[in-house]
Amino acid sequence: MKLGARIFKTGIAVALALFLAALFQFPSPSFAGISAVFAMQPTIYRSYLSLIEQVQANVIGALFAIAAVFILGRDPLVVGLTLMIVIALCLKMRLESSTISVALVTVIAIMEYTDRQFIQFAAIRFLTMMLGIFAAFVVNLIFLPPKYEKKVYEKISEETEAILKWIRLHKQQAADHHHLKEEIEARHEEMTKLEHLYFMYKEERTYFRRQRFQKSRKLVLYRQMIAAADRALSVLKWLHRLENEFSRLPAELRQAVCLHLGCLLDYHEQLLLEIYP
Repeated sequence: MKLGARIFKTGIAVALALFLAALFQFPSPSFAGISAVFAMQPTIYRSYLSLIEQVQANVIGALFAIAAVFILGRDPLVVGLTLMIVIALCLKMRLESSTISVALVTVIAIMEYTDRQFIQFAAIRFLTMMLGIFAAFVVNLIFLPPKYEKKVYEKISEETEAILKWIRLHKQQAADHHHLKEEIEARHEEMTKLEHLYFMYKEERTYFRRQRFQKSRKLVLYRQMIAAADRALSVLKWLHRLENEFSRLPAELRQAVCLHLGCLLDYHEQLLLEIYP
């Protein structure tokens, strides 16, 4: 099992949220830990966007919970109705699922009160949730900021090499048909993960003009490298799909196609070796 930076940051954020909640003597520090889990994001930029959305969702949940208690009481049916209204409003605002979860936890945390001083109780629960959100943001900002550039480059190289290897094996008629089909499906899944990594890298913010220019060039370069790998995967799919038709071509034509394809593979690998992230 691989332990990534996000796992450590989530643990640190929850620990920080619980510590601060205990330091301020909030009665239910576990709610701070819960909100910290929902607020953790893979990039600093997403963490900033999530902070804004989480604050909005927390305010919405708190306001509707307080209004529902004063108007209708805290019957379980009222809690369920309030949750449905909050979900509908959050969906209307196009908030993410993790953000909606924070709003729902806030509603439940406030509407479960047993004390007569309801406003004070609701304020403490609201601040407890906010504490967890800000703890996650601070941890994501300071500890182990993600470096997606290296991951993107390594993933591109890994997938391209794997695809080119299978094209060569197929060209030499050394690839099993069933095994190749499974490998194509696996490579397709890995290319989807590569696209996700690329967008994570794209979302990383740079703070200097020179860095922004360099990153813009790398974004274009990596985008084209991913497109080339995707085209290579398409070639492998067509070779697999048209295997019988290809075998019935004249020997000279098959040899010419294999020779041309081999030259393209060699040239592409040479270009990859010349590119450094």
